[in-house]
Amino acid sequence: MEYSTLTINLLTAFLIVILTLVFANIFNNIIKHVLKGLDLNQIIHKQLKMKVQLEETISSAVKYIIYLIGLIAVLNQLGISSKILWIIFAIILVIILIFIILSLKDVIPNIFSGFYIKKTKKIKIGDTIKVKGIEGRVISINLLETKIETKNKESVFIPNTILTKEQITKI
Repeated sequence: MEYSTLTINLLTAFLIVILTLVFANIFNNIIKHVLKGLDLNQIIHKQLKMKVQLEETISSAVKYIIYLIGLIAVLNQLGISSKILWIIFAIILVIILIFIILSLKDVIPNIFSGFYIKKTKKIKIGDTIKVKGIEGRVISINLLETKIETKNKESVFIPNTILTKEQITKI
């Protein structure tokens, strides 16, 4: 019995899809397990004082990269031109970069401001300050935000960019 080239290509493309799904899930689980073993989320939480699910994010990113590679292999198997594949890959990469840049647009300035505050010692833990109508004692300073306690014993978190841009009055 003779099989047509189209049938063989379709079966091969289907096999590539199945293998891609299997390998993506295997690598996703392996990377998630390794990163949990390293306690990456805890390290980030201790250093930056923010809860980020970096383990899940990195493992999911690897899974989707494998999906993308599988998609390119399937399209290549079906005879789609490699130029079109590279254009699709470039578009997806640009979209991913735009999402990354947009997600970090507030974090990066706060980190730089946090380094500036710590280096210049503009404010220190224990200082009583007033900024943007909020008055209180500085409890902690990390890279992203500064925690102050008001006279009413309320905790207020002020992004570090505000502390470097606004006029701070030490009391």
